[in-house]
Amino acid sequence: METRLSALADQLNALKAVPATATPVPEKTPTEVKKPLPVKSRSTSVVARHAPFALTGVERRGAESWAAVAPRGYHSLSQITLIGEGETVSGWTLVRAGYSEATFRVNGRLTVLKVE
Repeated sequence: METRLSALADQLNALKAVPATATPVPEKTPTEVKKPLPVKSRSTSVVARHAPFALTGVERRGAESWAAVAPRGYHSLSQITLIGEGETVSGWTLVRAGYSEATFRVNGRLTVLKVE
């Protein structure tokens, strides 16, 4: 352990002895013109503001909230899906489920849906 410590101390002393060299900064000429940077396009997916599903109900199981959603025009109970907070359906993320309504985050905005 002492040999390792002395080796590290030697390395530290050697680094302190090396003079810091500064790289020269080139001087700008007055005729130099900065070109604007190209605009980078963000590839974000845009989701429709009206929900592609219907909120059919909200339920609480202990401390957890669940939202029951089904595709628009559904015709069977088997098409209803329960989603928990933080889960996403068609780009809509469930933030909170409350009494007869649920709050979703879509396109970075919060949208409240009422039970239909």
